[in-house]
Amino acid sequence: MDEYQYEWGHATVAYPDWVGTAQLDQKLTGPVDIYDLTGVDRDEWLIIGLDFGGGETGMHTPHVIAVRKSELAERRIYEMPNIRAADIQIHGVEPFELLQRITHLLDMRFRIRSVRDATITITELLDVPPQDEPDDVAPDEPAPAEPEPADPLTLAAQVMTQADKLQPKAFERGYNISFNVSGEFGSGEDPVAEYVVWRIDQRPDNNNGRSFSSAQAVQNYLTELAQLPRYRLDLLGDPQVREETDSEQPFSVITDTVSGSEFYVRIMDIEASTELFMHAEEPPGGSWVLDNP
Repeated sequence: MDEYQYEWGHATVAYPDWVGTAQLDQKLTGPVDIYDLTGVDRDEWLIIGLDFGGGETGMHTPHVIAVRKSELAERRIYEMPNIRAADIQIHGVEPFELLQRITHLLDMRFRIRSVRDATITITELLDVPPQDEPDDVAPDEPAPAEPEPADPLTLAAQVMTQADKLQPKAFERGYNISFNVSGEFGSGEDPVAEYVVWRIDQRPDNNNGRSFSSAQAVQNYLTELAQLPRYRLDLLGDPQVREETDSEQPFSVITDTVSGSEFYVRIMDIEASTELFMHAEEPPGGSWVLDNP
């Protein structure tokens, strides 16, 4: 063990042309965790930091910052203003593999140094090259034909991808998209996919949504919903957000602290939401008001 001492702080490079921040929501379930992946002894160490770097030749070997549990004694880590830790270089594990295996959600944002303290307001959302929006497709225009998967797992992966692509458009209308795939290996029967579209003011386990057999049918339905009146709910105070899982599909529950009403959204970045929208024939209950989009 090499004796070494330096203060581990923010990321630094010689010429920081780009500066930024990163946050990671760790995956809490799965066959392996960060200790299994890195080989760090969980009984001896508490991992408190990750250190990634790279250059023109590629990514460097990842490091973890860890505290010996014997150093903690009876204290909790958050009670310690000064922490003595070890920088452990991890061999045999690719940085991106480590990130992918432990990440539930990851957000990294960089900006050029000259605007590091400026407030940046996004006023346009564009694609390069331009992409067709679901609303640009006529309701009766068929989606490109895809080969039918021969097994439930392959079909489930395909359906999940389609549902994830359509979810942002559904959320704009106040709805969610979940899915089910039924079928057994070796049964001789083709697996069956079902997309379910349900309102954000409905629990995902209430079975109140509308079912569709294809992503194209869901797309057509979202186009129809966009023609209905749009209602708005202002989330006053400090809305609370928690995460739940139903049928292995995660979603966020956002609670309006004023009314106590709960709304269910398939996992998205809604931490900073101050309002919700819904397209519907009739006004939703509670404090929803008609909104002019």
